[in-house]
Amino acid sequence: MRLSQLSINSVRNLTEVNLACGPGCNIIFGENAAGKTAILEAIHILSRTSSFRTHRITEVIQHNQETLSISAEVCINNRDIRILTGLEKGRSQTRIRYNGERITRRSEQARNLPLLTVTPDSHRLLFGSPKDRRHWLDWSLFHVEPGYIQAWQDYHQALRQRNILLRKAAPPEELTPWENAMATAAEPLLASRRAYLQQLQQALDPFLAADFNQLAIDYTGPELSAERYQDKLQQHRKTDSLLGHTQYGPHRDDVVFYLEESKNAAAILSRGQAKKLIIALTLAQAVKYQEHREQPPILLLDDLTAELDDQSRAVIHGQIQGQAMQVFITTTHPETLAHAPGQTAMAMFHVERGQVTKVVE
Repeated sequence: MRLSQLSINSVRNLTEVNLACGPGCNIIFGENAAGKTAILEAIHILSRTSSFRTHRITEVIQHNQETLSISAEVCINNRDIRILTGLEKGRSQTRIRYNGERITRRSEQARNLPLLTVTPDSHRLLFGSPKDRRHWLDWSLFHVEPGYIQAWQDYHQALRQRNILLRKAAPPEELTPWENAMATAAEPLLASRRAYLQQLQQALDPFLAADFNQLAIDYTGPELSAERYQDKLQQHRKTDSLLGHTQYGPHRDDVVFYLEESKNAAAILSRGQAKKLIIALTLAQAVKYQEHREQPPILLLDDLTAELDDQSRAVIHGQIQGQAMQVFITTTHPETLAHAPGQTAMAMFHVERGQVTKVVE
């Protein structure tokens, strides 16, 4: 999977940009606030209909414009199969087309154009809340396991209904069917999460630096059958009712990354080390995605060179080059990537005040 052509209109300071994208590494460089990240943001919006920088689309649409539009020509499996996809997004409505067909579900477009993204906010995977890590894990599984999203939706729909009834102090007979639905959906959901993390652990080893020897990924939720989970929900009805929400279940679980001697990575890693670990995890995700879907995702790396020393940059860039997938990298220091050992063909784009110029390929 790769983008061969990308058109961006009215996204932040990018009024009208047309890129002929390289099949491998695309380096986007320029000064701060030039518009580099807006290019990655546009690709993200085209795939997921949302920005990774803000929840307010009005902040993304260019001043004095009502809508933004993004379109791309997509090549499938490196074959000469070209599909057009496009998105028009206003303040209250989003229109998406893929291969001539109208797309109405956000999840469908995300499957059509799979992305992995590393941004400065990706540090939340280690330093953020359990909700951040659950979100990361759920999106990972959404891409590789087709049935996962249904189990997730079923669980959360039942969870919402149970919480409503708890706040109303509903009688037990009204809670029972929703607890049964939660337990039924939770069992495959939990099994998928645990299995994926075990697979990811194995795929991660080739990307780990010396900083992370003996890294272990731990899923904190207990292993429960549907029957035992339903029993647990019934046992907690009284306290859950007092609190007005469900305290126990997959929606409360966490993922913890441990280093040697069972030290929580978040407690001991520097920002630079954390960034290396997050990139390693992302590359392992790409490996698992390709194993399941038989094509690589597209990788977005915002401000790759920040917080990394020269040696780390070279190692990571070499690992990225070895994955045979399309990558878009933003940086203020292109020379550290352009002259990296083992550098293969790439495309470079200079961004200045929202204007993009292709300088080398």
